[in-house]
Amino acid sequence: MQDSNTQLRLIWPPPGLEGCQGLLWRKAGELGFGSTVMVIPFLLATTWSQSFSSLGFFGDAWWFLGFTAVGGFLITLRALAGTFRFFRATADAAKHGIDLETALQVGADHAGDTGALLRGTREFHSLDEGRRIRAVQARIWSSILLLAAATWISVGWIASVLLATRDLLGPTGAWLLTLGPAAVVLLAGLVSLGYEGTQLGPVRGPYFWNRWKNAGRENAAQIWGDGLRKLRMERGEPMASGRAAGRIGMASVAAFGLLTFIPAASLSVATAIGPVLANMAIPKFSVTQQRAVAAQALERFRLPTDPGVSPQDAGEALHVLASVGRTDPEHRWFKPAARVLEERFVPTDSHEVVGIRLTDWPTDLFPVAAGGLSLEAEAFLRRVANHPGLAEFEVLGKAEAIDVMGTRFSLPLPEDATALDVPIPSLSAVREGAHAMVAKAVVQYLDGELQAAELTLMSLISAGLLYGKDASFLIDTLIGYVLAGYGADALAGFYEATGRHEEADALRWVRETTQAMGKATRSFDVDASTAYQGMPSRILDPNEVRGIRWEYFWLLSGISPCINPHQAVFGPGLTREEFMRSAQETLARYPAEAAVLDVLKGGFFDIPKPGGWDGLAAKVMGATLGPRAGMCASIFASPYL
Repeated sequence: MQDSNTQLRLIWPPPGLEGCQGLLWRKAGELGFGSTVMVIPFLLATTWSQSFSSLGFFGDAWWFLGFTAVGGFLITLRALAGTFRFFRATADAAKHGIDLETALQVGADHAGDTGALLRGTREFHSLDEGRRIRAVQARIWSSILLLAAATWISVGWIASVLLATRDLLGPTGAWLLTLGPAAVVLLAGLVSLGYEGTQLGPVRGPYFWNRWKNAGRENAAQIWGDGLRKLRMERGEPMASGRAAGRIGMASVAAFGLLTFIPAASLSVATAIGPVLANMAIPKFSVTQQRAVAAQALERFRLPTDPGVSPQDAGEALHVLASVGRTDPEHRWFKPAARVLEERFVPTDSHEVVGIRLTDWPTDLFPVAAGGLSLEAEAFLRRVANHPGLAEFEVLGKAEAIDVMGTRFSLPLPEDATALDVPIPSLSAVREGAHAMVAKAVVQYLDGELQAAELTLMSLISAGLLYGKDASFLIDTLIGYVLAGYGADALAGFYEATGRHEEADALRWVRETTQAMGKATRSFDVDASTAYQGMPSRILDPNEVRGIRWEYFWLLSGISPCINPHQAVFGPGLTREEFMRSAQETLARYPAEAAVLDVLKGGFFDIPKPGGWDGLAAKVMGATLGPRAGMCASIFASPYL
C-alpha cells in the first residue's frame, strides 16, 4: 500500500524538469513541420521526371529549394535544440535520483496534468490506479512515436538520396522510404493517443497547468528523488536511471542534427549549381544571328567554288592564317601550321603611317585612297599587300567546305581531356589578314587592276561566308561573318571609288537593312528555362547557324547532368543519351569533330578524373550524396572556378 501522504508531498513536475513539461510533444510538432518544409520541396524537385534540358520542377525559381532548405533546417534546429535540452535535463535529474520514466512522464505531459494523474487527485480521483498508469504510459508512447515519425521524415529522405544517387532506388521508392515509415509510426502514435483518451474518458475535462519553480531546486529535486525512491520501494517498482539515456539522447540529437545538415546543405548546393550556371551561361546569340542574317545577303558575291580544293586544304589554309606571326603552336592540342609565316600581316605602326585605324580600313581605306595617299602610306600598303599569307584567302574563297578541326587539332586527343580543356583559338591574325586583303585590293585599284581588286574583295567575302557557315566553334563562326562583312564594306567603297555609285548604294542599303533585321532578333532573347528547353531542337536543326548549334551542344552537355534536381539525384536517363547520340551523328562530319564532341559530351562536372575531387567540401559532398550528386556539388571546389 503506497504512502499517499508522501506522494502528495512530491511536487509536479520535479524540480529541474519544469522546462521539460510537455517538451517532447512540442518538439515533435516543430521537428515534423521543419522536416516537412525542408524535405517535401526536394522530393518534388528530385522525383518529378524532367526533360534533360529543363531547369527542373521549379524552373527559374530554382532558389526556392535553397530557401525552403534553410527555413526548414532552422525550424528543425530549434526542435533539436529543445530535444537536446530535454535529454540533458534527464541526465542531470538522474544525479538527484529522478529516474528515466519520470523524465519521460514530464516530457510527455502535454496537458500539464500528469502529476495529478499519477497521484489520483483532482478529476482523476475516481479512476483506479491501473487505468491511470495505462493512460500515462500511453501518453509517453504517443509522444515518443510522434517524435520518431517527425524524425524519420529527414532520416528517410537522407536514406533515399543515398540510395537513389547510387542507382539503388527510384522516384517512387524515394517517396515511400521518406514518408511511408513516418506515416506508419505517426498512425501508431495517434492510436496510442487515442488509447490514452479511452482511459481518461470517464473524467475528460479541462486541462490545468501546474508549473513550479524553486530557487533551491537542486535540493528540492533531491528531496523529490528521495521521496520517489521511497514510493517505488514501497510499491516494489524498479527505478531506471536516466543518466545514460540522457547522454545517449544528447549524442543522438547532436548526430542527427549534423547528419541532417550535411546532406541538406550538400543537396541544396548540388541541385542549385546547375540552374545557377544555366542562368549565368544563358546564351545570348543576338550578335551571331545578326551577322548571320547580314551574311546571307552577301551570297551573290560569292565566287564559284573549285571542287579541287578539299575541306582539308581549306582547313590547312585557315590554320596557316591563324598562325601568322607565331613560330610555335598556340596550344599543345594544336598541330604545327603547314607553313610558318613569322611576319605579321600588318605592322604595328599602321595608324601612324596610313592615318586610319586598322579597324576602319574596310570602310575608310578606299575613300582615302581615292582622294590620294602619301608616298609613305602607299609604300606601307604595298608592303602589306605583298604578304605571302594572303594567298590562303584565295584557297578559302574557292573551297566548297572546310574541315577546321581536322587541321587544327592533333589526334587522338588526350584521354583525360574534359570539356573545359578544349582550347579556344586566338584568331586575331585572321582578322588582321582580312584587313591586309583590303589593303591588297586598294593597291590593285591604285595600279588600275580594277577586276583583280574586285576579285580580291569577293575572295575575302567568299572565305568569310564559308568560314562562318562551316565552322563549329562560335568564335570561328563570328570571325567568318566578320571577314565577310569587311569584304562587303570594302567592296562598297571600291564601287564608290570607281564610279559605280548605284552598286555602292545598293550594297550599303543591303548591309544596313540586314543589320537592322539582325538587331531585331535581340528581342527574341528569352529566359534561361525557355532557352534550355529549346536547345535540343535547335541543335538538331540543320537550318540553324552551325556555330550556335555547337555552342548549344557544348552548354547543354556541360550543364545537363546537374541542370535539375531530378537528374542530379536519379541521373539523366535514356532520353539524354539518345539525344547525345543523335546530336553527335548530326554535328560530326569529320573525325576531329567527332573526337571533340566526345570530349564535350562529358560535361563540365566530370572533373577531375579517377584521382577524386580536391578539397574537403567536395569530398564530403561526394561521400554524402554519392558520385552523381556529389559531382554536381563539387564544382565549387573545382580549380576551374
